[in-house]
Amino acid sequence: MTNRGVAGMASVMLAVLNGRINDMALCEECAGRLERDLIRERAWDHSATAYGVSADQREELRRRVVRQYGEKLELIAPTNTGSKKRRARRKKGRLPRP
Repeated sequence: MTNRGVAGMASVMLAVLNGRINDMALCEECAGRLERDLIRERAWDHSATAYGVSADQREELRRRVVRQYGEKLELIAPTNTGSKKRRARRKKGRLPRP
């Protein structure tokens, strides 16, 4: 490992010990963004905030997050639903185009 790598690793470890980075190596701001994204996507099994909360209270929590921070995801890349690319079919007896 290079000196830069050791120094970088030491600064990360120091940040973890000082509480600025959580167990997933996210700062407080990014951890908050991830938590809000999980709530927006109704990923209740992965959200620490939604743990042990009833279904109707989770929906209210989601409404509050959307009202306060908006519908758009902040950290998680959106999944493309419904926009499947169609594949061309070859017809029998024809050669593929060059």
